[in-house]
Amino acid sequence: MVATVSSPIDPKPQDWESLFTVSSVPSTVWGPGTVAGRAIMALGEATLKGFERVIDLESLAIQRRLRTIRRQIPVLTAEMYHDLMELARPDLYPSSILTASLNLICLQITYGYSTAIVGALSHLPLSEIGIILLQLMVMSVGFDPEAHAQSIAPNQIISDEKQMLRAVWCPDNILDVLATLVQIRAETAWVCYDVIDDLSLCPFFCILFLKRRDHAILRMRGEESLNIPIICRTPLAKMQGSERWKNWLLLEDQPGLSAESRFRELSVLLTNVAAKQSVFNPEFFDAAVDLFEILRYTKSPKLRPVAREFLIRFLSSAKPVVWDALKEALDFTLMRDPLRRPKPLALRTIYGDTVYVAVQHAGETAASSPTSPDFEPILCEFMRYVEEKNEL
Repeated sequence: MVATVSSPIDPKPQDWESLFTVSSVPSTVWGPGTVAGRAIMALGEATLKGFERVIDLESLAIQRRLRTIRRQIPVLTAEMYHDLMELARPDLYPSSILTASLNLICLQITYGYSTAIVGALSHLPLSEIGIILLQLMVMSVGFDPEAHAQSIAPNQIISDEKQMLRAVWCPDNILDVLATLVQIRAETAWVCYDVIDDLSLCPFFCILFLKRRDHAILRMRGEESLNIPIICRTPLAKMQGSERWKNWLLLEDQPGLSAESRFRELSVLLTNVAAKQSVFNPEFFDAAVDLFEILRYTKSPKLRPVAREFLIRFLSSAKPVVWDALKEALDFTLMRDPLRRPKPLALRTIYGDTVYVAVQHAGETAASSPTSPDFEPILCEFMRYVEEKNEL
């Protein structure tokens, strides 16, 4: 009698099912690692569910934060600006949250708070700044402030006539953001240039930029692309006019952007550029304008005497060519006064009462005496030098 042996490669249909389901064969024997493997799998599934729950909770918290910010528009705190910039960072949050935060940023820019947006944006890495600027510029084409303000109480958005006038959107809003960003963080210039170059490949934006070619940031990019000599380029301060110091005033309360921080930067810049005798360039002009405007408008009572002392030391060690460059910046500062103060008052603020009286009204008052404690001969000499040059 011949024994029948079943072929191992010809399994029954129910054996196929046992490859993917729990086997019902009573002879099935668990291996030594079966319990550990199932425990690890259960732990992994529990961990994934925990992560999903955490993500859901974070998403709900973010949405609540965005609703809070939306209700507070346009009067936002520094923390709210920081949160908006954080949620607008690329590839970190879901697209719905990214779009909502960018819409709120556009809405805030529409109501005239672009300087505060720039202050928060300037602290991000350069690569992320470029992506956010590109997204804002693209969104600016079809952005409708009224549509995005419907969910906000009207008395919070348009509280008076001035606020209503602010609610005007145009591409210049984002271009102003680019120019202000370059003002407070010079190394972002190439990031802004790359954004402009990328958008210029689109015919729509190319025509848009041509129509606004006199805008500060577009003019700077044009001079850079044409490789115009540094000495012939237009300083940013000249193109911004009185808006430049207003931007500094609005950013005074933010860390790293105070008047003291700006003075520390410009004092180093002016000293280094003067040592190279390459003073006729936009960088020197912008720094000199900021120095004179700090002397005139700073709210810090301790900063003005420090800035005045720096100007005295700088004039004492500078050569005539440096005096000419400083005179050009001073003339521009006096001509474009954002507060429209009388020129004598501006000169008194910069030079001091004693020096001004000594030059303008010599011998008429005791305050002009060289024995006065705040009398500075070098400032008198510079003031006379400026007046003589202007009379020629």
